[in-house]
Amino acid sequence: EGNGVDYSSTPIIATFIAGTTSTTINVPVTDDRIPEGSEMFNLSFAIPSSLSGRVVPGSIVIAVGEITSDPVTTVYFSQPIQSVNESNGQVQITLFLNNSLSTDIIVEVISTNVTAFGGGIDYNSGPYNVTFLAGSTTTQLVVRIIDDTLLENDERFDLTVDASLLPNGIAVGNPSQTGVTIIRNDPVMVSFNSSTYRVTEGSKSSQLLLILSNPSSFD
Repeated sequence: EGNGVDYSSTPIIATFIAGTTSTTINVPVTDDRIPEGSEMFNLSFAIPSSLSGRVVPGSIVIAVGEITSDPVTTVYFSQPIQSVNESNGQVQITLFLNNSLSTDIIVEVISTNVTAFGGGIDYNSGPYNVTFLAGSTTTQLVVRIIDDTLLENDERFDLTVDASLLPNGIAVGNPSQTGVTIIRNDPVMVSFNSSTYRVTEGSKSSQLLLILSNPSSFD
């Protein structure tokens, strides 16, 4: 598309210097940094009326220009699935670019609860901003994991690159999402509350109290 979207469609004056048989014209092309395929445009020329009859069209009167996009830069996670022990207190997530850039870029990562709960219950939920420094192809995202004392199953949350907020020229690669499993570390002791009990024969039954060292998140 012309008008400066993909290239300048403003008419260009081509001048042949006296004694020469060729000249060069430059067509400005817009570097929009948008991932896209090759784009084509046509160039044609018009001979001024003052030269009518003396200069006539040759065998090639239309030239086709092709704009090829720069290589698409993609951002992606190092692996689609990873795990962390709850006692670690945090998980470090690695993200990559498939090629380095000349400027810093910021990428937003969003979190989704699966069986884990964000908001500081099982982990600190997003969104999170990570920065790729100029010339770098890797960066780290650190997510805080909450080490509680509840008896619970392993829990999971997902992290996803927010494609809607990526800078122009950056696309989501594969994997675009990683699932993080929080591995439980909460052994709970069960015991009687006393080593001895006394009951009279007439009561017909004896009630014994069992206790847990920590509460459970399930029955």
